[in-house]
Amino acid sequence: MRAFLIITKYQFSNILKSKWIIFIMLFSIGLNIIFSNIFNDFQKFIISTNSIYLIIIPLISVLFSGIYYYDNLKFYELLIGNFTNRKVIISSVIFTVIISISISFLLPALIISIIYFGFSNYLIKFTFLHFLLILYFSLISFFIAILNNDKLKGISISIIIYLIFSIFYDALILFILLFFSDYPIENLILYISSLNPILTIRTYFLKSLGFMENIGQIYHLISNFFLISTILQIFICLIIFILIVSYFEKKEF
Repeated sequence: MRAFLIITKYQFSNILKSKWIIFIMLFSIGLNIIFSNIFNDFQKFIISTNSIYLIIIPLISVLFSGIYYYDNLKFYELLIGNFTNRKVIISSVIFTVIISISISFLLPALIISIIYFGFSNYLIKFTFLHFLLILYFSLISFFIAILNNDKLKGISISIIIYLIFSIFYDALILFILLFFSDYPIENLILYISSLNPILTIRTYFLKSLGFMENIGQIYHLISNFFLISTILQIFICLIIFILIVSYFEKKEF
């Protein structure tokens, strides 16, 4: 535990020196202030902020996590050379990166929302769901980075996965629906959709805030299975974390 705290403290200090994290926080502050002044209605504010965050947060998560891992490989080698437990090293790195991204994105949104609109249960849900989004894509990026020693290849794969989840996922599901329209594939569609937190978070806020007319066929299918989707995504995050620790323990530096 002491080793974890020491490494985490160093990691936080290292991240605070990064211009990335400063840029993320300034972007989040600016975005929330602008939307708070444009939209006097809390529901429109949440929907608009959520739409931007669902694009930006996964991208920043995969880029920052991957780049940070590769840029600190020598530090990990030094710790391993000093017989530091590998589980402690990688757990500390993951924890520090995810918390740093979460604070930079979500803390400004939470504070500014309370100042302009007051406290709401939706803010708690907004914070939790976007934290899950950061966790999901950061873990994917870490896992890919550990599997690939080449920085360019690892980050490129992470970006491709991000593009699939954020841009091509709806098209893929729609293609399956159209191609297999004569078969009862609703349950299959639900399971496939549940793998994508971007899709489920967007659906949840559109439905719960009364924007049902903006929900398409795919979103209607998964709108009643939000809780199951969230539990499944948490379970996937746990599996990815276990795989990360397992591969990192066996990795040769």
